[in-house]
Amino acid sequence: MVAKVIAVVNQKGGVGKSTVCLNLSAGLQARGHKTMLADGDPQKTSYNTARLAPDDMPFPLPVVPLGDSGEKLSVMLSQYLDDYDVIIIDGPPSHIAKQTRSAVAFSDITIIPMEPSYPDLESSIETSKVIQEIEDSSRTPRIIPTYLLMNKVERTSINKSIMEMASDKTGRPILNSKLRRLTVFKESVAMGIPVELLKDPAGAEDVAALVEEVISLLGLRRRKHT
Repeated sequence: MVAKVIAVVNQKGGVGKSTVCLNLSAGLQARGHKTMLADGDPQKTSYNTARLAPDDMPFPLPVVPLGDSGEKLSVMLSQYLDDYDVIIIDGPPSHIAKQTRSAVAFSDITIIPMEPSYPDLESSIETSKVIQEIEDSSRTPRIIPTYLLMNKVERTSINKSIMEMASDKTGRPILNSKLRRLTVFKESVAMGIPVELLKDPAGAEDVAALVEEVISLLGLRRRKHT
C-alpha cells in the first residue's frame, strides 16, 4: 500500500499546525495505521516537541525533520511511501516557502487549521489562494481536497460568526470535527505526549472525532484503537 499523504499548512504562525499534526498522527497510529510525521518547518516544532516525551512514554511514531528540504520535500518523502499507511506533513508558517508548495502538491488531502479569528481568516484565505495556484499550475491540473479545521474554538459570538463565513470566504469546506480551546492541548505540547494519552475526556473526544473524520476522508479501513 502506498501511503496517503496529508499536508497541514497555513501561512500564519500560531494556528496550531504542530498541535494538530502531533495529535492527528498519534491518533492514526493508535488506530493501527502506520504513520510518520514529516516536520517541514525549519523551526522543527513537531520534531522538538516529540523529543520532550518521557523515556517511559516515548512519542509513538517517527517524527522526521525535513525543514531544510525546500522544493525537494516531496522527493525526500517519496522514499517512505511504501513503508507507511499515512504520512503527515507539518508545513512551515509561510505560503511562499518551497516546502509548503511541495507539501501541498504531494498531498492527497490538505488541512488548513485556523482559529476562528479575523487574522486567521485572512491568512486562511491567502493560503487557499496558494493552493488554488498549485492546482492550476500542475502539469496535470487536479483538485487537491482541502479542508478548514477550526482550532482553539470557544463559545463566543465572534467565533460563531467567523466559522459561518469561513467556508464561503476561502472556498473550502469546514471539517465537522473541531478542536476546542482546552488547556490539555497546551499540556500535550509542553510534555510531548499526545492528548489521547493524557486521559482528558474533552480533549480526547476532540482528537478522536478529527482522527475518525480523516480516516473517512482518506478511505482507510477502520481498525481497533489501542
